[in-house]
Amino acid sequence: EAWQNYVEPAGIPAFLILKPAIRVLDACFGLGYNSFVALEKILESTIAEGSVHVLGLEINEDVLAFLPVVLADKRFRLLASCLEQIPAGPGFFILKVPGRERLHLSLEIRRSDLRQDVPRLDESFDLIFHDPFSPLKMPELWSVDLFQEYFRLESACGGKVLTYSSAAAVRGGFMEAGFHVFRTTAVGGKSGGTMAATKASDRLPPGVFFLSPEERARIESVSGVPYRDKGFAAQRKTILRKRELEQASEKRD
Repeated sequence: EAWQNYVEPAGIPAFLILKPAIRVLDACFGLGYNSFVALEKILESTIAEGSVHVLGLEINEDVLAFLPVVLADKRFRLLASCLEQIPAGPGFFILKVPGRERLHLSLEIRRSDLRQDVPRLDESFDLIFHDPFSPLKMPELWSVDLFQEYFRLESACGGKVLTYSSAAAVRGGFMEAGFHVFRTTAVGGKSGGTMAATKASDRLPPGVFFLSPEERARIESVSGVPYRDKGFAAQRKTILRKRELEQASEKRD
């Protein structure tokens, strides 16, 4: 899932060949799989120079305590061997790649409330991995207002947001925020994820597809009404209720 929903459609590591310095924001870092797969794939490649910095934001420090267990997986063998220190909480971590001294890889993990901290960021990012719990469980982390902040952070770089969700409300929120929306490869029985790009493109990376007419129709229906959280302080039930009222109003119109 980390590969098909995030890393492959992001174009990593091919992206690094085109742009020598990449900044990645991993929102809701969790157990780190999305970032770890991205870094592992770079290490498995023959890329000899460039810079990649990953900033992971995670509110639950208890989850971060399990990172050493994740990195003990043999699929992260290269990554674990290159880390000067195995992360088990917030901090700044450097990767040393033998024989590739001009390849600079780093990971920063911050304890962070996404809604409060993203609007305060003044950094630019090329890629954003967005991986919270589902929109129905945590609509406050899927609002058009948060997506507008993502657009602000990525507009200077022509960046992209990757997420596992294909919900019409999520895609509608991305579109309202100014993004161009695409579908990513389905994993298992799921319907595919979403790539939201700040710039339009006729040439899509592997695993990325144009939306079908049916998908566009869903976004244009009341199903595409986004979640709203102006001020980033609304309660979950308030966000859901506001969306229901907006949907009902559109149906009457």
